[in-house]
Amino acid sequence: MENFEFIHTVKDDKAEMRIFESIGGNGVNGAAFVDELHHVTSNNSETTILINSGGGAMVDGYSMFHATSELAKTNNIKIHITGLAASMAQLFSLAGTGLPSIVDYGMLLIHKPRIGGNPNPKDKFLAEGIEVFFQSALTAIS
Repeated sequence: MENFEFIHTVKDDKAEMRIFESIGGNGVNGAAFVDELHHVTSNNSETTILINSGGGAMVDGYSMFHATSELAKTNNIKIHITGLAASMAQLFSLAGTGLPSIVDYGMLLIHKPRIGGNPNPKDKFLAEGIEVFFQSALTAIS
Protein backbone atom coordinates (compact mmCIF):
# COMPACT_ATOMS: atom_id res chain seq x y z
CA MET A 1 0.00 0.00 0.00
CA GLU A 2 1.24 3.47 -0.83
CA ASN A 3 2.03 5.94 1.94
CA PHE A 4 -1.41 7.34 2.79
CA GLU A 5 -2.32 9.39 5.82
CA PHE A 6 -5.93 8.29 6.40
CA ILE A 7 -6.16 4.84 4.78
CA HIS A 8 -5.48 2.38 7.55
CA THR A 9 -6.02 -1.04 5.95
CA VAL A 10 -7.04 -2.53 2.62
CA LYS A 11 -7.94 -6.22 2.59
CA ASP A 12 -10.22 -8.38 0.45
CA ASP A 13 -11.51 -5.41 -1.58
CA LYS A 14 -12.49 -3.56 1.62
CA ALA A 15 -10.75 -0.45 2.92
CA GLU A 16 -10.71 1.28 6.29
CA MET A 17 -9.96 4.96 6.77
CA ARG A 18 -9.58 6.82 10.06
CA ILE A 19 -10.41 10.31 11.27
CA PHE A 20 -8.91 10.30 14.76
CA GLU A 21 -7.94 13.96 15.16
CA SER A 22 -9.39 17.39 14.58
CA ILE A 23 -10.66 18.36 11.15
CA GLY A 24 -8.58 21.10 9.56
CA GLY A 25 -5.69 23.01 11.10
CA ASN A 26 -2.94 20.58 12.10
CA GLY A 27 -5.36 17.64 11.93
CA VAL A 28 -7.20 16.12 8.99
CA ASN A 29 -6.61 18.16 5.83
CA GLY A 30 -9.86 18.15 3.85
CA ALA A 31 -8.23 18.12 0.40
CA ALA A 32 -5.84 15.28 1.31
CA PHE A 33 -8.70 13.25 2.80
CA VAL A 34 -10.84 13.73 -0.33
CA ASP A 35 -7.94 12.63 -2.58
CA GLU A 36 -7.45 9.45 -0.53
CA LEU A 37 -11.20 8.76 -0.43
CA HIS A 38 -11.43 9.02 -4.24
CA HIS A 39 -8.48 6.63 -4.52
CA VAL A 40 -9.82 4.08 -2.08
CA THR A 41 -13.41 4.05 -3.40
CA SER A 42 -12.24 3.61 -6.99
CA ASN A 43 -10.19 0.55 -6.02
CA ASN A 44 -12.39 -1.21 -3.42
CA SER A 45 -15.98 -2.41 -3.13
CA GLU A 46 -16.47 -1.14 0.43
CA THR A 47 -14.96 1.64 2.51
CA THR A 48 -15.42 2.04 6.24
CA ILE A 49 -14.52 5.38 7.83
CA LEU A 50 -13.85 5.26 11.57
CA ILE A 51 -14.41 8.53 13.45
CA ASN A 52 -13.19 9.66 16.84
CA SER A 53 -12.87 13.43 16.56
CA GLY A 54 -13.85 16.57 18.40
CA GLY A 55 -14.62 18.30 15.10
CA GLY A 56 -12.87 21.28 13.66
CA ALA A 57 -12.88 23.66 10.73
CA MET A 58 -16.00 24.00 8.64
CA VAL A 59 -14.07 24.64 5.42
CA ASP A 60 -12.24 21.29 5.55
CA GLY A 61 -15.28 19.53 6.98
CA TYR A 62 -17.61 20.67 4.24
CA SER A 63 -15.23 19.54 1.50
CA MET A 64 -15.02 16.13 3.20
CA PHE A 65 -18.80 15.97 3.73
CA HIS A 66 -19.61 16.87 0.13
CA ALA A 67 -17.12 14.47 -1.46
CA THR A 68 -18.14 11.61 0.82
CA SER A 69 -21.89 12.12 0.34
CA GLU A 70 -21.44 12.31 -3.45
CA LEU A 71 -19.28 9.17 -3.54
CA ALA A 72 -21.73 7.37 -1.23
CA LYS A 73 -24.35 7.62 -3.99
CA THR A 74 -22.42 5.10 -6.09
CA ASN A 75 -20.04 3.46 -3.56
CA ASN A 76 -20.58 1.58 -0.31
CA ILE A 77 -19.19 3.95 2.34
CA LYS A 78 -19.92 2.92 5.92
CA ILE A 79 -19.24 5.28 8.79
CA HIS A 80 -18.59 4.01 12.30
CA ILE A 81 -18.16 6.28 15.32
CA THR A 82 -15.61 4.69 17.64
CA GLY A 83 -15.85 7.25 20.45
CA LEU A 84 -16.70 10.89 19.85
CA ALA A 85 -18.13 12.64 16.81
CA ALA A 86 -18.52 16.24 17.83
CA SER A 87 -19.20 19.42 15.93
CA MET A 88 -17.99 19.09 12.31
CA ALA A 89 -17.14 15.40 12.86
CA GLN A 90 -20.78 14.75 13.79
CA LEU A 91 -21.96 16.43 10.61
CA PHE A 92 -19.41 14.46 8.58
CA SER A 93 -20.61 11.20 10.19
CA LEU A 94 -23.87 11.57 8.23
CA ALA A 95 -22.18 11.62 4.81
CA GLY A 96 -21.89 7.86 4.23
CA THR A 97 -24.21 5.23 2.81
CA GLY A 98 -27.08 5.04 5.30
CA LEU A 99 -26.85 6.14 8.91
CA PRO A 100 -23.60 5.78 10.85
CA SER A 101 -23.09 3.10 13.47
CA ILE A 102 -21.75 3.99 16.90
CA VAL A 103 -20.21 2.05 19.77
CA ASP A 104 -22.26 1.69 22.98
CA TYR A 105 -20.25 4.35 24.80
CA GLY A 106 -20.02 6.68 21.79
CA MET A 107 -21.10 10.29 21.84
CA LEU A 108 -22.45 12.75 19.31
CA LEU A 109 -22.39 16.51 19.77
CA ILE A 110 -23.74 19.23 17.55
CA HIS A 111 -23.68 22.87 18.51
CA LYS A 112 -23.82 26.31 17.03
CA PRO A 113 -20.58 27.16 15.19
CA ARG A 114 -18.05 29.27 17.06
CA ILE A 115 -15.51 31.88 16.14
CA GLY A 116 -12.63 31.95 18.60
CA GLY A 117 -14.62 29.71 20.94
CA ASN A 118 -17.52 32.16 21.15
CA PRO A 119 -20.91 31.08 19.69
CA ASN A 120 -22.41 34.54 20.33
CA PRO A 121 -19.96 37.28 19.33
CA LYS A 122 -21.01 40.88 19.99
CA ASP A 123 -19.99 41.89 16.47
CA LYS A 124 -23.20 41.80 14.38
CA PHE A 125 -21.38 40.73 11.20
CA LEU A 126 -19.76 37.74 12.95
CA ALA A 127 -23.02 36.81 14.68
CA GLU A 128 -24.87 36.82 11.35
CA GLY A 129 -22.09 34.74 9.77
CA ILE A 130 -22.34 32.14 12.52
CA GLU A 131 -26.09 31.91 12.00
CA VAL A 132 -25.62 31.34 8.26
CA PHE A 133 -23.13 28.53 8.96
CA PHE A 134 -25.46 27.02 11.56
CA GLN A 135 -28.44 27.00 9.18
CA SER A 136 -26.21 25.45 6.51
CA ALA A 137 -25.19 22.68 8.91
CA LEU A 138 -28.82 22.05 9.87
CA THR A 139 -29.71 21.75 6.16
CA ALA A 140 -26.92 19.20 5.67
CA ILE A 141 -28.03 17.21 8.73
CA SER A 142 -31.65 17.11 7.60
